[in-house]
Amino acid sequence: MAKSNKQATQRRPIKARGALPSPRTAPQRVTRVWYKRPGYRLVGAALLILLIAGTVATVLNIRESSRIRNRDVQAVRQFERKVQLLQTPATSTFQAMNQAPGEFLLGTMPPEEFRSQAEGWIEEFRKLNAGLKSGALGTPLETLEEARGLYVQGTMFYIDAAKTFALASRFSAAPDRQEAIRLGRNLLAHGAAVVGMGERQMQKLRNRFGLNPETGTPPQELPVQLPEEDAAVAPPGAESPGATSPGAAPPGAAPPGAAPPGGSPPGVEPPAAEPPGAPPPASVPEAPPGPPPSG
Repeated sequence: MAKSNKQATQRRPIKARGALPSPRTAPQRVTRVWYKRPGYRLVGAALLILLIAGTVATVLNIRESSRIRNRDVQAVRQFERKVQLLQTPATSTFQAMNQAPGEFLLGTMPPEEFRSQAEGWIEEFRKLNAGLKSGALGTPLETLEEARGLYVQGTMFYIDAAKTFALASRFSAAPDRQEAIRLGRNLLAHGAAVVGMGERQMQKLRNRFGLNPETGTPPQELPVQLPEEDAAVAPPGAESPGATSPGAAPPGAAPPGAAPPGGSPPGVEPPAAEPPGAPPPASVPEAPPGPPPSG
């Protein structure tokens, strides 16, 4: 009985004829969202890093640009204040240089007094020149460097003009004095023109940074009247002895029927086109030799 039971347990089950095999189920395929896939995650992480790095770089560049702009604006303002402080004491010097040469030529100022004033002008402009050259600008702005260079060059013309005036006081002949005074005034006019170029460079910086001209005095606003190269040596408002003769046209007006040898008077621009036959504008006649000084 036990043997039959053992054989019964080892017997294979009998399959019915025509029975279908049991179906096999395929492994289920799991579909992930695209942003959860490893490849897309790596690309997204790289893009995120690039975005963060670009944002940080942009913020740093903006801060650096703002710092540079603030530095340049501060340097421009400091230089303007410096020029104003240095030019303010020189205002009276310009007035004296405009009046004293004419008085010297007229004989109302002794040569010793005129020489003493000219030597004082030399010292005043040397201080102005040294003050403009001293100190660092605090910025590598080329326009500001050019402006300072023009200011310094203009003061050097002023020094040469004062030296020429001092030399004129040593001449005894009236023609030599007049020639020296004319040369000194021309140097003074050239210096004012160069300083005006420096002021235009400063105006470019003001326009660039949106600054108002809080400091600094343009040369055209200084109480100084400078002649042109071929202008008369007499100061404005003073008549030179023998400057006009009876029947001659007054200074600044062309004689009828004759063309004056010089150009237009200072401060008057020549016309764009002259009609045929019209005389050109007149120039201020040069003063002839005056009486010798009493001293």
